[in-house]
Amino acid sequence: MQLILPPLIRREQIQKKVSELAEKICKDIDVENLYVVVILKGAVFFATDLLRELPPVASIDFIRVESYQGCNSSGKVKIFGNYIPDVKDKKVLLIEDIFDTGLTTQEVVNYLREQSPKDIYLCVLLEKRKYREGITISSDYVGFYIEDNFVVGYGMDYDGKFRNLPDIHVIALNES
Repeated sequence: MQLILPPLIRREQIQKKVSELAEKICKDIDVENLYVVVILKGAVFFATDLLRELPPVASIDFIRVESYQGCNSSGKVKIFGNYIPDVKDKKVLLIEDIFDTGLTTQEVVNYLREQSPKDIYLCVLLEKRKYREGITISSDYVGFYIEDNFVVGYGMDYDGKFRNLPDIHVIALNES
């Protein structure tokens, strides 16, 4: 049984932060020549709103990845399909919903590095405050820092549910 707690971060706060992130990205990076890669499925709402705030970028691509079973990281990252974005010699902005264990993001960054991009910048909506053993990457742009709770809404799900909630909520699970 799941219990959705009151909003942790409201839609209005999210939109304000998205605008701030877009402004910072525009100051730091030449977005006209930027190759954007969005990690599906969780980051799709965040990426859509962020990209609407940015000037036109060179290219937008998507990569589908899974690493969770319920509320827990499986410890294994699965990249779907065999499509490899052409990021050679390009500046890449990788958009992710949440930087949690870091395993998923690290795997995608390594996957993209195999294509020899000029730079990879990581933009995450949420970053959990926690130690990540063995993770060698860090976020360049962070919307909100949160505690180590499982969250849903604004694209993030629990077993495919709650993705369409406009706010971000902590989900409490009753294992009985």
